[in-house]
Amino acid sequence: MHSLSTKLFRRILLSLFVLGLIAAFTIGIAPAQAESGSISYTSAWRWGDAIDTPGPGWEVTNNLGYRVQVEGGGVVFYSAELVACEDEHAATVWQRLGDLLGEMTGPTTAYAGHGDGESPAEVMPVLVESLSEPVTAELGIVQVSEPAWCQGHYLVARATEGAMAGRSLTVAGTVTGPDGATTPFAIDTALAWGTLADLQTPYANDTSTQLHGEIGSETLQIVVRRELDTLFDGVDFAEMDATAQAKAVLRNLTGGTAVLVVGGTVH
Repeated sequence: MHSLSTKLFRRILLSLFVLGLIAAFTIGIAPAQAESGSISYTSAWRWGDAIDTPGPGWEVTNNLGYRVQVEGGGVVFYSAELVACEDEHAATVWQRLGDLLGEMTGPTTAYAGHGDGESPAEVMPVLVESLSEPVTAELGIVQVSEPAWCQGHYLVARATEGAMAGRSLTVAGTVTGPDGATTPFAIDTALAWGTLADLQTPYANDTSTQLHGEIGSETLQIVVRRELDTLFDGVDFAEMDATAQAKAVLRNLTGGTAVLVVGGTVH
């Protein structure tokens, strides 16, 4: 009897301790006052060391010494969305709490964060962007009520119709190797690839400070910018098969993505 009472008492203490942890960890993540506003999205490219050539196409020399001449192709801008600062903070806090409780009581259910269900901040243009003639494109405007946004998500995935139906990226042209030999190349894939990036301003040199965009009377203007000159970095056209080449290009495309706040309020 005494043993049962002791176990019950310990369970009560553990429950009170857990409730105290929940209260402590959730302080500061209660939703702020909602304010309705809008977010606009634009896709863009930065040329860097890539060289525009006469007619459709451009060229660049990658970090392995291959000179790549792009003559055609496209990539599917499937979706983009901002991630609210509170969602990001709450996910971190609940993950820490879950880790701590897991040590004491066993596995716990993970916090359901980004990627679960539709987001009011998401645009889904499923836009086929030309890779031979890269241009800026307006993607759409959404209405949101979350007051602050800290990150952006960009996704490349398969087109649902048109010439690129069932494909996420195609690119073709010629490549001149370090030995001087020129051969045609073609990369074609249905793989999806995405990235989650902190918000930046176009001219920010210091990316160590977390920026956030605020919803208010001005539209929060977002540019999802990709890098052309690093698109083929690490691609060894002589040694890598088509699948490895496609993965490298998608990795470069998303890894070089910057989510920029070009208008509205940012702190």
